[in-house]
Amino acid sequence: MKREGAGQVALAGPPNSGKSQLLCALTHAHPAVAEYTFTTRLPAPGMMIYQDVQIQLVDLPPLSEEFSEPWMPQVLRSADAAALVVDPADPDVLDEIEFIVRTLEQWKVPPPRLLIGNKSDMAEAANDYAALEDLYRDRYACLAVSAKSGSNLSVFARTVFDLLGIVRVYTKAPGHKADLSVPYTLRRGQTVLDAARAVHRDFADHLKFARLFRASGGHDGLMVERTHVVEDGDILEFHI
Repeated sequence: MKREGAGQVALAGPPNSGKSQLLCALTHAHPAVAEYTFTTRLPAPGMMIYQDVQIQLVDLPPLSEEFSEPWMPQVLRSADAAALVVDPADPDVLDEIEFIVRTLEQWKVPPPRLLIGNKSDMAEAANDYAALEDLYRDRYACLAVSAKSGSNLSVFARTVFDLLGIVRVYTKAPGHKADLSVPYTLRRGQTVLDAARAVHRDFADHLKFARLFRASGGHDGLMVERTHVVEDGDILEFHI
């Protein structure tokens, strides 16, 4: 699966959990959506937009005791993170979650970091989700959404953005306004030097220092070293 955007998140889950509908609601992708099981047989990517960042979501075939695609471990390992999408009203949801957890352990795949209770628009959904969250909040970040009604989809996008640890950095040339159209995306803990390398390798090779600006004001023109750790929203003026 070709990686695109600022990060790649795999959507895993049991049959009929609504993963494909969630992908449709969050991206311009059009995977097959149906009520019967195993609608998805191949990975289906789509680009989710959060503010000025694109994040790749990948809808995977269902994980089930009945059948699982043999190539899925490789796709899950290569993703930056995975979200476990379930239907809290499914009477078998607890067994499904535990089966998926065991399967990922056997595959030596990192566990999902986010548990999504889909179909929150359904009757009694709030009670079903609350019970699920009580059981799993210590293991996962939990969120109730509805791909059908759109409930909490913007919160989902923000949660995924935070989960990936994305840091947006913008640039400006000396004497000019900052270019705030498209950010360079880094990860938490990366530095001014990493940002320079993302812009152009020659910048990193010859960088002396940078000046730090913030859209909110403060720190305007503050000189920072190559090792300075950048924060989300930083504007950098490189001096070589």
